[in-house]
Amino acid sequence: MVITSALAALVMIIFAVAGLDPIGNLFFWMSSITAISVIVVEILVSIAVIVYFRRVGGGNLWKTVIAPAISTVLLALGLYLVMSRFNLLAGTVPDGVDPSLPESAWLLNPLGWFLVLLPFIFLGVGYVAALINKKENEQLVKDFAS
Repeated sequence: MVITSALAALVMIIFAVAGLDPIGNLFFWMSSITAISVIVVEILVSIAVIVYFRRVGGGNLWKTVIAPAISTVLLALGLYLVMSRFNLLAGTVPDGVDPSLPESAWLLNPLGWFLVLLPFIFLGVGYVAALINKKENEQLVKDFAS
């Protein structure tokens, strides 16, 4: 809790020192990144349901394969739409581009590309960290799963 609060304070201080707008920048950037992150997690959970029931069996076909597969596809479509219009959501459009026009989809300034890809960067970092620490966390996973 203390680390989270300290990190949040640090981010707010950086934004204040940089003279960035707390609503136009901090709020919209962070909420847009959060939306992408939540959708990615929901996709991973839908895939995990299919994988889990393939391994252990049980459940009916609708709940263990069809519904999670449909949700994966629809969530992936939603993720595509959110990411393609990230410039409109987060205000990270390049100069001279009207983000409200359909042809401006996927037109992001460099900061916009960094922000839209940030959840995937951290997903990769987390995956690598999990692989490295697999043996150390084995008991923790057993305790959590029991």
